[in-house]
This record gives sequence, C-alpha cells and structure tokens, in this order.
Amino acid sequence: MIVFDIHSEYRSAFPDANFLDISNLALPYWMLNGEELEEFFLDTEANDHNQRNVFKEAIIQDRRAMSNGTDDEKQRIHLDSPLPFNIATVLEYARGKNTEMVPGARGDTKQGSLFGKLTNFISRLENKVNDRRLDFFLGTKAREVTFEDTLQTLLGYSSANKSNITVIDLSGVPFEVLSITVSLISRLIFEYGYVYKRLRCAKNPNEKVNNDVPILLVYEEAHKYVPNSDLSKYRSSKTSIERIAKEGRKRSM
Repeated sequence: MIVFDIHSEYRSAFPDANFLDISNLALPYWMLNGEELEEFFLDTEANDHNQRNVFKEAIIQDRRAMSNGTDDEKQRIHLDSPLPFNIATVLEYARGKNTEMVPGARGDTKQGSLFGKLTNFISRLENKVNDRRLDFFLGTKAREVTFEDTLQTLLGYSSANKSNITVIDLSGVPFEVLSITVSLISRLIFEYGYVYKRLRCAKNPNEKVNNDVPILLVYEEAHKYVPNSDLSKYRSSKTSIERIAKEGRKRSM
C-alpha cells in the first residue's frame, strides 16, 4: 500500500510503515517524461515556442553527450527517453543562445535570432535550480540516485523496515510542484507493475496469478493535485492517475 499524504496525518496511523518525506525522498528530474519536464521547468501557459525548442534541444544534446551508446542509438534519443541529463548544462545552453552573436553579411557579427528572447526562461530555470525546497528533485542526492534505488525506496522493503505500507508525506512539497511530484511517482509505480507482470509471464508462460505483489495506491485529497481543471499544469497528474484508474486493475494495482 502506498499512501499519498499531503497533510502529514498518516504516520501516526501507521507507525511501522516505511515513511518518506522531502528529507529522505529523491526523485531525479531526468525521470520525468517530456510533458512532465515541460510542466516542471517551463511556463506552459505562456506557450513560448522559443523556450520550448531551446529546452528540448539542450536536453537531447546533453543526453546524447552523456550516453555510452552507439551513434545510431544516440540519434534515437528524444525528450521522452528516460536517460540522465544535467539541468545546469541546459541552463548554460539557454544562456548561450540568449547572448549569441552570429556572423553578419559584411564579415562582422550580429545578434542571433534568440538574442534577448530567453531572459524570462533563464530566470525561471535559475529560480528552480536555486530553490532549496526542490532539493528532493534537483539536489545532489536526486542527481546521483539510480532508477533502481528510486524504485526500491518507493516499493521495496528496506533492510531496516519490512513493512508493506509506504507513507509518502507530501506536506513539505511546494504546492506548485505537488501535481508533478504525484504524477512522476504514480507513473513509475504503474510502469513497474506493467513491466513486472510481463517479465513474470515471459519467464513462465503458464503463469496464472495476475500479480503476486499487488499494489494499492491511496490518493488522499486527490482534488488538491488532480482537480477538475483543464490547466496544463495538472495535465500530467490527470493522465497518470486516469491511466491507473482505467488500466491498473489489469496489473492488480
């Protein structure tokens, strides 16, 4: 059982549960899919194509640079590829584009096409990177933790605690990123259930049990982060949770 607790109320109810809050939760930003990345880092309501294009270019370029794959494999990397990238490199790329000078027609230089047009975007990125409240997403631990460690934290038994209940205290998560935090955790858990079931069936074609480790997700006060709203900042969480509601029973979630 995984409980999303936004008011820090469930720890006393389940004192022996695995307990996570922003002090020990690490969610690497590179695990966000394309839509979640834009929702987290960009002003999606502004619908600025310049910032979106530069953001996408910088991420793909850095992922390819960090990849150990072949040239052909690197060319297939895109915004949704679950591969690490450095947000500091993305910020530097944007700064470069915002001050870029290019060759002019007479052998001199002139301002690039994006000169001065990314200032608001850069300011937003800087605020995100320097916001200590977001260390669980952007801090050192979040940059270094592995995908396996993240799943182990959310789903696995720790050496110190064998409880099968995890309480995720979201009371310390800034409201503006609450929805995207729930979206990422939900999506990772759903995809784990999907892949785990496929692997079990591949290993034993005669497998009859739907899932030997069923998962129950409890969304306390879901209207706080999945409201009945068409705003783009809630789109990712609505997509993740609606998918679980529609398809999760197939994975015994």
